Order: sequence, then C-alpha cells, then structure tokens
Amino acid sequence: MKIALTATILAATLAAFAVAAPLLTSDAPAAAAATPSATATATVEPTATPVLGTYIDIEVVDDLNIDGVRQPNEPGLAGAPLHGGCGDALNNIPVTGSDGKARLRVSPYNGRVLECVTLEHHAGWLVTTASVLRFDFPFGEQHTALFLVHDLGPDVMEIWGEPILAGVPAPAASIALAAPYGACIERPADRQFPFPLLFIIGVDRPGCPAAGASVQLLLDGSPAGVVAYAAGRASRDLVAHGDSMRMYGHFITAARISGVDCAVIQPFNGILIPPGSVRVFVLSEEVRSGCGAPGRLVRFYRDGVPLDPMVPWRAGPFVYPDVPDFVPAQVIAPNTGGGGWRRNGSTPALVLVAMLMATGVCLVATGVSVRGRA
Repeated sequence: MKIALTATILAATLAAFAVAAPLLTSDAPAAAAATPSATATATVEPTATPVLGTYIDIEVVDDLNIDGVRQPNEPGLAGAPLHGGCGDALNNIPVTGSDGKARLRVSPYNGRVLECVTLEHHAGWLVTTASVLRFDFPFGEQHTALFLVHDLGPDVMEIWGEPILAGVPAPAASIALAAPYGACIERPADRQFPFPLLFIIGVDRPGCPAAGASVQLLLDGSPAGVVAYAAGRASRDLVAHGDSMRMYGHFITAARISGVDCAVIQPFNGILIPPGSVRVFVLSEEVRSGCGAPGRLVRFYRDGVPLDPMVPWRAGPFVYPDVPDFVPAQVIAPNTGGGGWRRNGSTPALVLVAMLMATGVCLVATGVSVRGRA
C-alpha cells in the first residue's frame, strides 16, 4: 500500500509540473523579442582575514613649482581630504597628518586588492597629477599613492561650467581670460570633475583682479560671459554659440525633430557609470537646419526603438526626471497565438490552479490509502 501511495503522489507531482512548466517557460516569440530580460545571480565571495601590513601608503605633496613632478624640497600637505573605494561603499580615510601622509588598510577580493584612492576637492587647490588612483595588486603587497597639488591660497575664484561651442563640449584649454587678466588663469591637469574647472587668481599675483573687478571669459577666442571677481566659487555654462539640449542617457541612439536627426552622441564612461551610458547633445537650428528651436518636439530613440513621450526642445541641461514614464514605446508585441502561452498577469493564477489540482489529487490518493489500511 505504501508503494502504491508513493507512486500515486509521484505521478501527481509529475502531472503538476507537466501543466505548470509550459506556463513558466513558453512565450510568444514576438513578445520575447520585444521584452528581453536578464536574471542576475548573486554570488558571495569568501573573505579572508586581512594580513597585517597590507596597506596603501598615501602622500599629498605641495607642488610648489606646479610642474607635476615631486621635488626634494616640496613638503607634504596636512589636512588633505581623501576617500577610498571603487564602488558605492566608500572606505573613509583620515585626512593627511602634519607630514602629508595617511594610510589605507586594504582587504582582499579573490586574493587581490582592488582599491581606488581619491583626493577630494579642496577649495583653492590646483591638482597637478591624477586625482583618482586605482590599484590592482596581489594581496600581501604594499603600495604608495602620491598626489601633487599646488595651494593657490585663499584669494582665488573657481569657475565651473560646461563650455559649449557649436552645440558640443569644447576642450577646457579653449577657455581663456581677456586682457588685462590673461595671465591670471590656472587649470587642473586632471579632469577631476564632471565639468571643467578653472581658477582665476586674484591680487596675490601681480596684475590680477581685485574684488569686484569685471573679468571677460573667452571661449575659442570669442566672448563667453563676464564674471565679477570674488574669492569663492561660481557656476555657469560657458556658451559661445549654438547652445544645445544636453542630457545623459542609457543606450540612446538618436534624437529626431520632424524626422531630422539632430543628435551628437558621445560615450560616457567612468567608475560607477553603467555600461551603455552616453551624453546626448540635441543641436539647435543655429547649428543644424531643422533642429532645435522653442516649440519643437524631440523624439528620442533607445537602441533604435522610439521613446515616449516626445519632449519640447530647450537649450541647456536636461535631466531624465523631467520626463515622467520615459519608457520605450510599444515594448509589448501583439500575441499572434503562434508561441504557446504568453507570460502575462494571468500566468501566476494558472500556475496556482495547476498546483491546487495536484494537491487535490494527492489528498484523494492519501484518503484512499488510509481507507484501504482501515
């Protein structure tokens, strides 16, 4: 009797899976092509006990002659803000001590050290080396991170902005100051920030502006705005002509206005930047005929698929949250009936019915077995 009961339950279970499996795995080909999905499998890596003495020694040095090379007479800088970590979770590092040094103890990942050390921005500091250093070395070694910066002093104005020339970013080197302040500008060697940064030196340097003086900015030799000098920070867009609609996107491949492709698309790479990210510049009518102007609508495309809704063109930065429900248009293809069950909202209910039927069969079989033994 036990053998008969086991066989009955096994048969019922196999029948349930035979009913449920097509519901879970069979989709119409058109729907599968239109709505690809990926399943991420989380893996937990074993962690080893950190070995004492495995670390990165960090040193921040005052680059007195601003040449990007450490000289024997150049001292360490105390109080330099630092952090570590190449992902979202950052390892806090104490600021440098009086000798300009700090130490970051590191942990292994699969037997190796994968670590980033970043010199954070400090007002008035001109970074003359890379501001982010990445390390990849076997666990058990020791390495050194060296940063060179030049302290410009408190009398300095920082200018942040996106220099736009003919609708696309211009090199930071194309920014200059008009006479009589042409020699009062300094630029970081490393592009530490998402937008270019330059420094206007004040009266600490002979011939440079005093507080409140008007400074004419030049972009590729053309006027690009006037700022009143003040020690501190100013943020502005530097536009010579042909400003564009500027945004970040994910797998964006085109932007059309009345059928005209008006986009210049550039890859956007970096730590913490998802693969496939791009910078999109939707040009103006001034730069490309038939493109952006007030009142015209822009249709974006992701991987060649049109996106809804269309959005009004406007000059300047444009951020995704400004567009609610920014999703690919017509992502679900109609079910032609040629591919079995489609995965949709009714599938879980059908699976539940199949499982309940299997459970009922098992209960009936159990009852028969009990009555037989009685």
